[in-house]
Amino acid sequence: MRQKTITLSPVKFYAILKPIMPLMFTWCILIILFIGADHLQKTDLLWSTYDLTELYPYALGIGVLAFVYYIYKVLYILSHRFNITHEQIEYVRGVFSVNSDFVELYRVKDLMIKRPFLIRLLIAQNLSLITSDKSHPVLLMFAIPYSNIHEVLRELVEKNRQRKGVYEID
Repeated sequence: MRQKTITLSPVKFYAILKPIMPLMFTWCILIILFIGADHLQKTDLLWSTYDLTELYPYALGIGVLAFVYYIYKVLYILSHRFNITHEQIEYVRGVFSVNSDFVELYRVKDLMIKRPFLIRLLIAQNLSLITSDKSHPVLLMFAIPYSNIHEVLRELVEKNRQRKGVYEID
């Protein structure tokens, strides 16, 4: 029997929006600093005249570094994958070094869906799995497309528990 795998990834637009705040913050700070310094020079409040053009390469470098960091964060968010088989969930992430973690389905205790405002606008959901796994007590599947995956997971968990003979004791 061939094993069916469900693969879930974060919504692409979420990956673009989530890390944009540090980029915008950095660029705004640079703009405010240059406008403020230019204004101070025009009002003669500074004791000495300083040529701001000497700082342009540094500002450009900081702006480029912020943009490279933004691109890395977008790629990192897009690298997250959740592969669900009939026995386990494989959590894969990483841009340069790829990490894979496995959570057995019979270890899943509870499911929780959260849909914050931004996620709802993207027609997505955050699915939290509360597990008895030591490495991932809470496995967060963030910004996955809205679907009935929680029902599918619940059925897979129950079938897996029955097949393995696992019962939860409180």
